[in-house]
Order: sequence, then C-alpha cells, then structure tokens
Amino acid sequence: HYHWRDLEPEEGKYNFTQIDKHLAGLASHKKRLVILFQIKSFDLLDNVVPAYMRTSTYDGGQIAYVSSLTGEPHSYLIKLWNDKIRARFGALLQALGSRYNTHPYFEAIGFTESSSGTNLTDTQNIGYYDGLLLVDQSARKHFPNTTVYQFVNHTRKYLESFITTLKNMGASLGGPDILPTDLSLTIVDDPKSPDGVYSYYPKLSGTVPLMPSIQPIDYRYTSARKSEPGHVPTLQELYDYGKDNLKANYLYWRR
Repeated sequence: HYHWRDLEPEEGKYNFTQIDKHLAGLASHKKRLVILFQIKSFDLLDNVVPAYMRTSTYDGGQIAYVSSLTGEPHSYLIKLWNDKIRARFGALLQALGSRYNTHPYFEAIGFTESSSGTNLTDTQNIGYYDGLLLVDQSARKHFPNTTVYQFVNHTRKYLESFITTLKNMGASLGGPDILPTDLSLTIVDDPKSPDGVYSYYPKLSGTVPLMPSIQPIDYRYTSARKSEPGHVPTLQELYDYGKDNLKANYLYWRR
C-alpha cells in the first residue's frame, strides 16, 4: 500500500525511495511489485493526501467518509471531483510511469475500493466516480505496458457503466474482499436491486485480468454485514471462490 502524501511530500517534489527499495528487494528474489494506491484512508488520523493539498487552494483535498456499515465517519476520501486535485494526481502518475512502466519487476498499479460512503451529495457521488475513472485512464496512459487495476465494490447503481468503462480502457477489475455470502456483493437478478460486483467477474474472464484480494475480515466471516456474518471460512474455501467463482488471474492475500 502506498499513500500519495508519502510519494509527493511537497508539491511537484517526488520521493520514490520506498518503491525503489521494495523493487530492489523483490527483484533479488525474482518477485514482482504490485502497488495499491490509497485513494481513501481507514482512520480519521490518517490523511490520504499531501499536506500542501489540505488547503483552500485544493478545497481541503479530502472529505470525511461515512461508512454504510457503521453510519460513522471513520476515514478520508480524496475529492476526485475536483479538477485541480486530479491534475496533481495525473502528474504523480506521469512521474511514476516514466520511471517504472518498463521495469521488469513492476507488475501492476491500482487503486483502493470504489465505495464512496453515505454522506456525499448526488453531484459529489457522480463526480467522484467520474473522477476515479479519469484517474484510471491517466494510469493506463502513463503505464501502457503495465497492468492497471481498480478495486470495485460499491455503489451498485453505478457498477454497470463504471465496469464497462474500465473494460473499454483495458483496465483490470479487482476487489477489496472475498466475502462469498455478502449479499451486497453477490446479489444478482433481483428486480429491486442492481447486480453485485461479483456477477461481473465471470463476464470479464479472458478479457481483462481479474484481481480480487483477501482482507483480514475475510478470514473471520463470509459477509461484512452484521445481519449476515456467515461463517469462518477455510483458506481453501477462499482460494476456491476466487479461482472458480470469480475466475481470478491474481489473488492478493493480506495478513
């Protein structure tokens, strides 16, 4: 996981020391680096944008994110509907791409989950998803020889157009969890709700790489919903669901 604030501590001044260090260590073992950008944090003490962006020039850079599970603000989300913020993000991706796109041990670059929380206005929500796709497109532009992926989970009403746009630009579909009994992710053919993100994986199999991940909660429950916690899955169950149900090309395992 990499934070923007660490890679661009001052405006236009980049620090890729950690990436170079990780690449060197992995290359010595013939392993490859996958970067996951934090477009949202998971702690209100954890700023997701650089200090220079947390100013009026960039409208604060980030907004408190209210979880649909708890109803409480618990993290920050980058204001991707802001043109100035996206321009700076694009400049960072350009700098990264010029340095790493052809590196033989730089495998992939992507962005954390698409969920935008419950406290955004409709205009902000639409701007956020449009802005996130523009960031993905910028990454594809600057990493033409590297896998670019987007973790997608919510919001369901935006999924069809969002994932179609990812497919058309050649970006890969990934996800923050494997939760086999979570209705918000697995729901399909329900006249009262758009399909969940898991229904899109088999449709894209063989078209773009599919890249779900296993997070700490996934080892304890098969659903993130308190009303449907499911059971404690085995590692084999998680692996089989990713491989057989989601047709994964990559599986990322968090400790």
